[in-house]
Amino acid sequence: MGTFQPRFIAVNDYSGFITELSAFRRLMDRRVPKEFLAQQSIGNPMLPSDLKSLASVCKEKPFTVSATNKSLFHYHNLVASQLANPAQWLHIPIVDSLSFTARSSKAELKRLTKTLETKLITDRLNIRPRRKCSKEYAEEKKIRNYYKKTVGIRYRTDRGLSEPIYFSFGLKTKDNDLSLKPLRFSYNPARFEPETLEKIFEALSDLKLFDCESIKKSV
Repeated sequence: MGTFQPRFIAVNDYSGFITELSAFRRLMDRRVPKEFLAQQSIGNPMLPSDLKSLASVCKEKPFTVSATNKSLFHYHNLVASQLANPAQWLHIPIVDSLSFTARSSKAELKRLTKTLETKLITDRLNIRPRRKCSKEYAEEKKIRNYYKKTVGIRYRTDRGLSEPIYFSFGLKTKDNDLSLKPLRFSYNPARFEPETLEKIFEALSDLKLFDCESIKKSV
């Protein structure tokens, strides 16, 4: 099987994410031997819940995204399943980093800068400045260089600290590019259970560092 070069995909909405992800997945799957895919299908049967979501989505009109709660649930289920269990969908792992950005007020940035100047340890979270890594993807390194600071956020579990969610904040320059927002979260989706992600963001919300309602509107 050939090797794949990392590729950065930028999207601005959910429908764009589905389109880009599907195209990239098909491109990579064409380079995988059919024998390898057949071997995957035998050892990784699809879950009934995924089949149910697939049937529901296939009933909708092509190239449309419904915003009903039922449809969004099935969209979420399918995307999460493909990211977490690529073999089940006859795909090789293709996504090792997801990120989202949000706008921020000056007061919020000032509060974040002051609180996260050094490490912050609570009963649920361990937040420390991110160490530089020589193996970092060039595109990811380029993006993080736009920000003044990046920290790693880990959650305390019974088995120890979770994998980190990286949080970058504060733009170094005043850029007119509207795609650049002063708050950015990034993480590897394959390394987290949904429940852990929920607990991390709940704990962050309890710190009262963010204007959560504003973030929801601007993500």
